[in-house]
Amino acid sequence: AFIFSTSWMLLSLFYNLSSYLLIGAMKVYFSGVSPDSIFVGSMNSCIATTIFLYAIITIYKRDFKKAELALSKSEDRLNLVLKGSNDGWWDWDLTANTIYYSPRWWQTLGYEYNELSPVVALWWSILHPEDGPHVNALYEEAMTTDMDSYEVEFRLMHREGHYVPVLSKGFISRDDNGKAIRISGSNIDLTERKKNEEKLQSLLKNITEKKDELLRQKSEIQIQSEKLAELNEVKDKLF
Repeated sequence: AFIFSTSWMLLSLFYNLSSYLLIGAMKVYFSGVSPDSIFVGSMNSCIATTIFLYAIITIYKRDFKKAELALSKSEDRLNLVLKGSNDGWWDWDLTANTIYYSPRWWQTLGYEYNELSPVVALWWSILHPEDGPHVNALYEEAMTTDMDSYEVEFRLMHREGHYVPVLSKGFISRDDNGKAIRISGSNIDLTERKKNEEKLQSLLKNITEKKDELLRQKSEIQIQSEKLAELNEVKDKLF
């Protein structure tokens, strides 16, 4: 940085001096002014201009470094948050039609990072066929309306062949004309939640079946009790 600044200052000084000397020579030729006064004036103007420009660039570089440092800190904080999250986040640039899948996104589906080509078509190719219609309908709605976020559940094929249920949350960025230019979001693996829901459904089913069985037994007992009561009445009449 010091060598660059010094080199720039010397080049700037040489350029400014050449410019002022050229202007001074023209004044000497056309107006007959003393060359000595022209040289001194040119040197003073040259040095002053160079110092002024150097000061401006120094301030600019200082502010630029502060902004760069602030951006770096923000990126570090974001990376820490993302690393601590179990969500598989992604970023789709609609203008360039490029997409980024995070390492966690790949891990959820059993792949190494960028094991397959990270293109938009990949996402559609591993989407469960039954989920295609409602996902496509949501995409069309996002492109033709002013929605800025969405949530949708679907299934993506795992590397081993089974499907992974996910909850996808997306946030849509638009240009000044309202056109969608970027969709960023995350996929949450719902495997454990689905397993727990299935266990709960199975438990509720067992409870319902046992309840029905108890009601059936209760009804049977009631019928037997009524029959027994009738037999007792008959016995009382006979004896």
